Amino acid sequence: MFVLGASAIGYGFDKLRTRDKKKAAIDVEDKKNEKERETHRQKREKDLEYEREKSNIRYEEYKKKLDLAMKMKESKTADETEQETIDNMPLGKSLKEQLDETPNEVRYLVGGMVESGGFVTIFAREKIGKTTLATQMALCIASGRLYEFLPEEDQVQHAPQKVLIIDLEMKQEELKKRFAGYDIPDNVLREDNIRSIEELCYYIKRNTEDVDEATVVVDNLTKLADSSTNHCEVARNYARLQNLQKELKLNGKIITIIVVVHTVRDYDDYKPITNAMMAGTADVKRFSTSIIALAKAREENQVMIKLTASRNNPDSDKVLVCERAQDPYLHFKYVKTCSEAEALPIAPKACKESSMVEDDCCDEMDNPSCQKIYNAFAERGLDEQSIADVLNLDEGGQMVKLNELGVTQEKIGEIYGYSRETVNKKSQDWKRVNGVVKRPKKVS
Repeated sequence: MFVLGASAIGYGFDKLRTRDKKKAAIDVEDKKNEKERETHRQKREKDLEYEREKSNIRYEEYKKKLDLAMKMKESKTADETEQETIDNMPLGKSLKEQLDETPNEVRYLVGGMVESGGFVTIFAREKIGKTTLATQMALCIASGRLYEFLPEEDQVQHAPQKVLIIDLEMKQEELKKRFAGYDIPDNVLREDNIRSIEELCYYIKRNTEDVDEATVVVDNLTKLADSSTNHCEVARNYARLQNLQKELKLNGKIITIIVVVHTVRDYDDYKPITNAMMAGTADVKRFSTSIIALAKAREENQVMIKLTASRNNPDSDKVLVCERAQDPYLHFKYVKTCSEAEALPIAPKACKESSMVEDDCCDEMDNPSCQKIYNAFAERGLDEQSIADVLNLDEGGQMVKLNELGVTQEKIGEIYGYSRETVNKKSQDWKRVNGVVKRPKKVS
């Protein structure tokens, strides 16, 4: 009897141990599944964010377009509108009269860069200072103050004028941080809720009714296109703004437009800046009276500003070197004027002791995601120089290179935190922008 009782107790303990082991295994499996679900959720969030960036047309925007169209019609019939257009058509002037009315000298708002009534494009890579420069120009135009990024001989005096800033980049928190210590003039208006080129044109017309001269800053125009790589749509937006500028000029208004665009094409930081580094160059040059480029300078915390195209100034290899200043607001201060060769950063030499990708990959190499990307290339036999060259590309270019090295798109997604579908989309977008097209296979 005693033997049977002990045996039963031992059997009970065995069952308890087995149950505990099963429960522990289930807990481990649940934690693993929860981690996988969280990883999947994070990837899905990044995928949705990427999709939102690519598609700007929503129901509200469509509704606003309809409302705007109805307002612009103002209940007029087609015949009335056509007759009004004919009645307002200006009479022709002789060439001699037009030449007599044209001033002998170009009037500048920003010495040598921004003409009064001109159409100016500012381009650079991300985080170089396009918004900083455009905003600094806007505040100086509105207040009549000196431009701290220009040398003394290039300063021009002009009366303060109304400025409209269409800011599609900066968030409210960042805005307050940048301009907390600056006395902003009352004649500066800012709008961040523009979603189409139609809304933009209507906003400009509405807010320039009370003045004869004004400046409009759009940061950045590519946000109003379905995609920053859709050059045709960006060109159409340029054309719409230029036509509006001409229309307002017929009504006696001088409107200066400053447009900020991103540099889409990858370029070498150590080579001279050219307009070819900007996607859609032919369209931009066709509409712009001047084009201003920003790039890293040789010294830390400095940038160089170059006039890459101007209809009224000869080409020059001279650049302005400026440093960033925080007080009383984020802006550029003039350092010197020199040749571009003197201002360009010096290309680093390949060296195992020092990481060449410290500045190009990200701000700090101890960033886990950045280190993971670096390791992915290093594990496939690339030397420091080759890794530095690849990390100068944007994410799409890096993904294409990894895929060429034999890494699957699913594995690339794990490295960058995207799904395989998004990796494929970003790779295809990069190939399309940079003209990388697969050659058709020969049929034997």
